Amino acid sequence: SSSNTLSGLRIRNPADGPAIEILDRSDFNRVLVSTVIGAHATLNTGAAIRISKSSGTLLSSLYVQSSTPVWVSGSTNTMIGGSVLVSTNSAGYGIRVTDGGLGLTVASSTLLGSGGNAAQATPYGIWVARAFSGPVTLTTNTLRGHMVGIGMDRMAGGAAYISSNTVLPLSLTLSNPMGIYFDGFGGTAKATLDGNSVYFRDIAGGPQAFGAFIRDTNAAALRRNRISYPNTCSVG
Repeated sequence: SSSNTLSGLRIRNPADGPAIEILDRSDFNRVLVSTVIGAHATLNTGAAIRISKSSGTLLSSLYVQSSTPVWVSGSTNTMIGGSVLVSTNSAGYGIRVTDGGLGLTVASSTLLGSGGNAAQATPYGIWVARAFSGPVTLTTNTLRGHMVGIGMDRMAGGAAYISSNTVLPLSLTLSNPMGIYFDGFGGTAKATLDGNSVYFRDIAGGPQAFGAFIRDTNAAALRRNRISYPNTCSVG
């Protein structure tokens, strides 16, 4: 159903499935000031909040914990703000966006990965899969403990604005930790990285770390970003 507001709730699903589902043209729903806990489970079914084929969903002032706290698929104009999203499983993501769609905003939120070693680390804080269209606005977020903080793959069009985020990738010796990863921004897709900070700490040798890894992209603008790594790091 559409135009509903859930507020002040504590919802937990101990089984292998979402605690909240917003599905199939359920538009303009809001989840506010609540605690939502899903299963410590597999990638596809372990999302605490699942949004699919819906428009205008607002998630605000939440604490969300699960393998993948939020999974958005085939949806339009999803907004997430002022929330804490905790990934508890190495198969999960902080926010996972798949199956196309249009319009995403994530602002003033904290995303925490599972930490651990290379076999246990959460892959991405925010992952936007191919065929999604902008605008994508990711601003003033803190992402900690993921192998890659923000990743986007082959946007179908529109613009991505990545600004004023603080990213602390997980320090591993068996992987290539990255702050921001873009792959395949061509055609009308454009990306702007402005005023982001990426910090690497306690990396004892091993493969190279990348503050920003940008590949097959012909329309990216990088301005006033800070990358800090006491030994060495790269922009590729």
